[in-house]
Amino acid sequence: DQHVFGTLKHLRIANIFYRLTYLINILIPANICLMPFMKLLYGYLTSQPMEMHQIMIIYVPFDQRQPISYSILYILMAWVVSIEMMILIATDVLFVDIMTLLCHEFQIVGQKMREIDPLEDQEEAIRDIRKLVEIHEDLIEIAREIEKIFSFYFLMDFLAVIMCMCVAAY
Repeated sequence: DQHVFGTLKHLRIANIFYRLTYLINILIPANICLMPFMKLLYGYLTSQPMEMHQIMIIYVPFDQRQPISYSILYILMAWVVSIEMMILIATDVLFVDIMTLLCHEFQIVGQKMREIDPLEDQEEAIRDIRKLVEIHEDLIEIAREIEKIFSFYFLMDFLAVIMCMCVAAY
């Protein structure tokens, strides 16, 4: 049945998406988190004056340029950015899982529709077609609900990624 309904194909596509999503969502925070560290390392290796930059510009009631406070803030900010990226990865993976399952259900309905032989028993074929049409309508309704749920999230996700790239480039 895996070959008939295309399960393996959907799993392969989902696996590729998981890997790309994970890679992208790890590279962005790694770039953001490592940029100040790389500037410090470059300044140290080239014997240039080192400026201590944080990952994010924030106000704190103490001098962040002191080595101890800088280190603590740097670790805290890296932790916050990492947690945010893990949440993004989890939500993206959840969406892909739901959509893969939904696509698989559509394929099952299509395969069952192709298996109906109206020449054998027309009444049974009509019952089966009505049942499959109801299932298909339910699946379309589920897809609409998923779109309502995730559309705002993906807009915010897109804007957040753009902001992260702008901050990293700045």
